[in-house]
Amino acid sequence: MITSIDLDDKIIETTIDSEGQLISFINLGASITRWRTKDGTDIVPTYREFSQYQMPLEPGMYLGATIGPIAGRIRDSAFDFGNRHYAMDPDYAGFLHSGKQSMAFMYFEIVRIGKDDRGEFVIYRLDYRHAMFPASLDVYVRYTVKPGILEIDYDVLARENSLVNMTNHVYFNLEGDPSHDLSKTHILEIPASHVVLTDGQMVGNDIIKVAKTGFDFRRPRLLADALNDLVLTNAGNLGIDNYYILSKTRLFDAKIHSVKNNKTLTIKSDYPGLNLYTGNYPDMSILSNGKPMAFHGALAIEPHFQTNAVNDTRFEGYALMEGQRYHHRISYRLEEQT
Repeated sequence: MITSIDLDDKIIETTIDSEGQLISFINLGASITRWRTKDGTDIVPTYREFSQYQMPLEPGMYLGATIGPIAGRIRDSAFDFGNRHYAMDPDYAGFLHSGKQSMAFMYFEIVRIGKDDRGEFVIYRLDYRHAMFPASLDVYVRYTVKPGILEIDYDVLARENSLVNMTNHVYFNLEGDPSHDLSKTHILEIPASHVVLTDGQMVGNDIIKVAKTGFDFRRPRLLADALNDLVLTNAGNLGIDNYYILSKTRLFDAKIHSVKNNKTLTIKSDYPGLNLYTGNYPDMSILSNGKPMAFHGALAIEPHFQTNAVNDTRFEGYALMEGQRYHHRISYRLEEQT
């Protein structure tokens, strides 16, 4: 069952009830604002007030928001494209998630709500343009829901030569309490033998093997064990905020498992890698539970292209030429064991 409610003159909340599982979205940032499991656990942290999703003056946590046209950070907030040099918004270090004109802060229109052979769905559309670099795009974000499954489809048509690298910044705490550190109860698995280290700008730099480091999740590993690894702590890192180059023969991108309630989330995509962020810098925004997020209170796993690929030819690029279409899918499967 699908319901939509006008929360004010701009924000529309759409909820899909799939056999007792509730997943909600709002048109502001085409954001995921709830994933409530059948037992009543809210596994996705959300803001208490929907107005908190409109935060372009300074970077926030981007809870559940659509990130685009360019996810992540770009070195020196600048790049060359189409025989021209572009210097981006200096107020957002590294042009984080496309700066003040990120799709996360924009109002999408709902173009269709319905059901097909994939499940119940809502489709959002955004006529996107960026003031500082070529990005004239017709953007569609489709959310499809069925029991235990959420899928995101990104479909973009370029009206001019553009750069497109989209993802969602949804966080997860499978126990439903992002106000407490999850690292001692959540096990993580990522089929990647290499990770990209970051420099002082938090931009990808050296590529290293994960073997014998805190970055190694090739086998299921308690997050706390990884975060206490000397390779991380000696470097002064508060956690992980790094890009993993995924195995080309992988069966999934990542798995999260809670040893406390036996919930397992499997994430799959057709992107070449993902960024793992372990909630190292939560701000004091009040969440729907009335409390701020704790240090390491939730995980963001963001499949996309390597963010600085526009400046670094070692990585697969994300240029989208005029008339070309961009299509990528991210899927989440939740398994609950009693």
